[in-house]
Amino acid sequence: MKTKCRITIQGRAKVLLLEDSEERISWFLQRFASPRNCEKCVVARTADEAISYLALEHFDFVFLDHDLGIMDQYGTAPAGNGKMVAKFIASQGYIGDNVVIHSWNPDGAAEMKNALRNACVIPFGQFEIEFE
Repeated sequence: MKTKCRITIQGRAKVLLLEDSEERISWFLQRFASPRNCEKCVVARTADEAISYLALEHFDFVFLDHDLGIMDQYGTAPAGNGKMVAKFIASQGYIGDNVVIHSWNPDGAAEMKNALRNACVIPFGQFEIEFE
């Protein structure tokens, strides 16, 4: 059995999670639940919502999914996608330290990684989160 990667978050972090799957959101929130782990955890379910939060405040750690919502016949999701958020973060002069791209979409994850060269790409389910 392959060992999962460990993502270590320092201190009582402010975390932004971009995710639209309720099952995955629940998984993340179980790990962030303790006040000793997170000072604040914000869940954004759309690209616009994530960008709004990021425009207002700094987050110590960011988890980004790519595919959000149900795709239409042209491959576009009405909720936007994680690439939009990655490009917004990059436009603020940030290169992606403490950003985890957890998408299972390899093309979308690669596009996000291109925007945030220091981001880490690890598909959901392939990592565990710990706090120090």
